[in-house]
Amino acid sequence: MKIKTILTLLFSLMLVCGLTFSANAQNKPNKEEKQSKVEKDDGDDEEITTQDRERVKITIKQARKTALERVGGGKVIEEELEKENGKLIYPFDIKDASGKVFDVEVDAVTGAIFKVDEDDDDDEDDDDGEKKGTKPPL
Repeated sequence: MKIKTILTLLFSLMLVCGLTFSANAQNKPNKEEKQSKVEKDDGDDEEITTQDRERVKITIKQARKTALERVGGGKVIEEELEKENGKLIYPFDIKDASGKVFDVEVDAVTGAIFKVDEDDDDDEDDDDGEKKGTKPPL
């Protein structure tokens, strides 16, 4: 009788463990799903490591102030820390007083401005091959 009870408990334990493992496996995305999520972005963003975060010398608050000064004021619509082509940047979308939206990228290590250009819904280039409304970095 003891053996039958022990075997029943052991079988029940194995069943519970198996179901738990199966449920966890279904909730975790596989490598292909993770990769496709990254590709759905713009493909340029890279994962930010702990070592990358240690390299950051400029706070997002300092970078925001720099970006707003460059555009001449306005309201920040979007901001974050990104790594593109090995460089750590703070990209900002800023809407100025006239309603124009600018993309401003600030280096997270040096505080230098990488790029400032007017965000165009259709992103058409002008005849010179440059985006319309592009402001050169300082």
